[in-house]
Formats: sequence, C-alpha cells, structure tokens
Amino acid sequence: MGRTLYRLGHFQEALPFFEKALRLDGQVALIYEFLGDTLYHLKRYADALPAYNRAIELDAHTASAYDGKALTLWHLHRPEEALPCFERAIQLNAKLETAYEGKGAVLSELKRYTESLAAFDFALTLNPATASAHNGRGNALADLKHYKEALAAYNEAIRLQPNNPAFHKNKADVLRDVNMHEG
Repeated sequence: MGRTLYRLGHFQEALPFFEKALRLDGQVALIYEFLGDTLYHLKRYADALPAYNRAIELDAHTASAYDGKALTLWHLHRPEEALPCFERAIQLNAKLETAYEGKGAVLSELKRYTESLAAFDFALTLNPATASAHNGRGNALADLKHYKEALAAYNEAIRLQPNNPAFHKNKADVLRDVNMHEG
C-alpha cells in the first residue's frame, strides 16, 4: 500500500506504511530507501538522510539509494558530501541519468563549470528529452560565458517544458548578460 501511495504522489499518506513495515522487519534496505524517498519528497531532508544511510548500510550496491542520499545532501547544502555519493551511484549504474544531472548541479555549485557541463552532456546522451538537464547545461555554459550555447540550451529546455518559469528566468538572465557584454 505504501508503494502505491508513493507512486501516486501521496507521500504523507505513504509514510506510516513504510514506518510500520520497518517495525515488522528493520533489515530491508528497500523499505529504508522508500522511507528516505518519501521523506525527501516531503522536504524533510534531515529525516531522509538517516534512512538513506541505513539503506546503504544494508545494501551498499543500490545506486538509487546513493542518488537519493546525494540529492538529500545537496538540499542540506552539503555539496562536498553529495558529490562522492553521486559518483558512487554512477559507478553502480552508469545509466542513472538523474545521478549525472545531480552531479552536474553539484559541480556547478562548487564552481567546477567545465566538469558540470560534461555531466549534463552525459545525462543528455542518456535522455535527450530531460528539460532540467538542458537547463543545467545552460547554467554551466552561462557560467563559462558561452552565452549563445547557453541560450540554445535554455531554448531546448523551454521547448520541452514551456511552463517552467525558472527556465524563462535563466534565459532572460543570459540575454541581459549578453546585452551588458555587447553594449
């Protein structure tokens, strides 16, 4: 029942089912991972982190648990700790597009823009229809002052997800920066 509620996006309602399952058997990594994912979606990052840690302790070969832990650490403003978790997720599953995308975002935050761009580019080889990866690519390109390429990336993000205001804001910011550098 908890997994069904989770898949439907009813995270608050799913939470007691995962907690009860852990009381019945606290040795199942997947339940801890679902608990972490649920708490993450509820923006309870400090609560999600121990759940991911326990999932990894029980099964250190689950890429999605490392990916969830990394995203949680990033939301807790701990990018230096998030990066090796994304890298471990990628090591365990080289086709986990979300881990490359997360790695790109963390690298941008750490001002490692060329590496960030490479991570977003690889994410896009795995799934070219990911608007957020195009947006992240645009951010990295803008930080590298490659404005025309950044605009192209933002335009693709907007084409894929036209109602996302962040993509339009990023494009407007780059257009402003181009005008400042040309004017």
